[in-house]
Amino acid sequence: MAHGGPFAHEDSQGRLAASEMMRARINPFGSFGENIMMETRENLPFNASAFAKEAVEGWMASEGHRANILSPDYDRSGIGVVVNGGNAYATQVFMGPQREAPQPKRPR
Repeated sequence: MAHGGPFAHEDSQGRLAASEMMRARINPFGSFGENIMMETRENLPFNASAFAKEAVEGWMASEGHRANILSPDYDRSGIGVVVNGGNAYATQVFMGPQREAPQPKRPR
């Protein structure tokens, strides 16, 4: 997003990029979620504390983002921040407990 991709949960091909990366790198059978945020501030220095506060307050004020944060389906979270020019981006990803691969049904 910070380098020209769409500001969206989906990439330019409509894929859920963060979930696909976590499925490929960690476990294809866990639960995944994502919150994103962008802030534009022209000609002001980046204030990490203020940005973090705004991100959390914004996410908690949004029903869908709040649901991700409070969901019992997730037991891990990570946050990444990128500042590029006058824009700051935050992505919060969530992951639930790893599950076993689904087992094929046996013929009766």
